[in-house]
Amino acid sequence: MSTTLFLTEYTALREKYKTLLSGAFTPSVWKSKQEYSRNDLVKSTIENGSYYRCIQAGTSGEKEPVWTTTFWSEITDGTVKWRQEEPVFILDTEPSDFSYPCILVGNIFPISEVQRATGNQPASELMTYILIITYQFSNKTYQQTRLEAYDILGQVQNVIRAYPTLSSFPGVLRSVGGLYILPETLPVFFKIQQSWITRLLVKQEG
Repeated sequence: MSTTLFLTEYTALREKYKTLLSGAFTPSVWKSKQEYSRNDLVKSTIENGSYYRCIQAGTSGEKEPVWTTTFWSEITDGTVKWRQEEPVFILDTEPSDFSYPCILVGNIFPISEVQRATGNQPASELMTYILIITYQFSNKTYQQTRLEAYDILGQVQNVIRAYPTLSSFPGVLRSVGGLYILPETLPVFFKIQQSWITRLLVKQEG
């Protein structure tokens, strides 16, 4: 019996990472008299280039609040409290059009092969790097740029913890976050690189 690693499966796995990450940064449209939970993300009914994350759970008011676009400004809405955020772009490569802040989902590569205790079926430990990049536009300081990157990192780590089998992706035994590092970069950027490790069964051909 021969064992084959299908590289095309890595493409599907990478797209799954992107889909799961996108869910944490895709807003719904604000609604009146709606119950919102902490960490929910909305945008105004008339788009203004900002999103708003719930930092205090509650029920929204009858009328839409006045949405401010100042970096991380807070807005009270009924019993809900929102915090302004910039849209986060989920990308394959670093943008040339200043689409920041962004999350780059890197290529997937095997770091080891492990043998299962039952069934004697091999599995591969696969790693990818999730690179978070924020940029110091004129609307925020470098310290705010740094804090924004760590805030996005927290959201990424929440996604990794929430999907230990990548939402039952075929062949995935477990998926966990590894360490993160701070790559060197120009002082107007701030970068955090988070590793994402997945154990995937290797297909066997008879």
